[in-house]
Amino acid sequence: MSKPIKVVILPTEDKNLLVSLLMFGKQKLHLCETILPIENEERYVHLYITVSLDVDPIKVGDWGYDTIDNAIFQMNNQTGIDLSREVVRKIIATTDPKLTSYTVRVFEKYDVGAFEGTFNVEPSNLNFYPNGELERVIVNSMKYKEDMFKFEILQKGTPQLQQSFIKEFIANPDGEFVVEYANNVSGTLNINTGENKINTGVYLIYLNEDNTVNLSLVKKCVHPFKRLHWVGSVVYCNECNTTLNK
Repeated sequence: MSKPIKVVILPTEDKNLLVSLLMFGKQKLHLCETILPIENEERYVHLYITVSLDVDPIKVGDWGYDTIDNAIFQMNNQTGIDLSREVVRKIIATTDPKLTSYTVRVFEKYDVGAFEGTFNVEPSNLNFYPNGELERVIVNSMKYKEDMFKFEILQKGTPQLQQSFIKEFIANPDGEFVVEYANNVSGTLNINTGENKINTGVYLIYLNEDNTVNLSLVKKCVHPFKRLHWVGSVVYCNECNTTLNK
């Protein structure tokens, strides 16, 4: 089922492809092909996809958005944040690498007990086999491959945003967007490779194999003439399944 989201745009010091710039007195988003220096009113920004806590309760380790302070935070046992449903929203996807990074522990495969370290690794530096197992981890240009090392994922990163969604949001900044959830039941629901849903306690969010979520624009029908036809004495729209007055 579809659940409404809100997109939060926050400035960042991280140099990235997303830039907010002032055009004709209004802030506009632009997705660059390469990282460029910014000038004057331009700002590097990140996108944060948020949902209500009624849909997806926030848990220890999750990231949230404080609507009062206009700031993000990571939930822990000492987080002094008012978790009222009107103040806090849960972040379910983002372009921010600080949130999307995985925490991975690396061991030498043939030297029992040999431990390389625990690293925060961006998704672009991880390679997975089709079954979801790690094949390769890159840390500071050092490549750890599965044939010589063992990996333990201690924590998955927050899902990252697909380029297709970013482009659609830029084209429709005032549009209504939704994310796909399923009704929660006892036990584990499985899709794709078998374990690609996140159990949230209220609903289950669909999670793709590349650690992205399914976001889409709510299309509002304007009843184009070619989609209308007569049903008895009324007009019916095939696009939005609506019966119109004659």
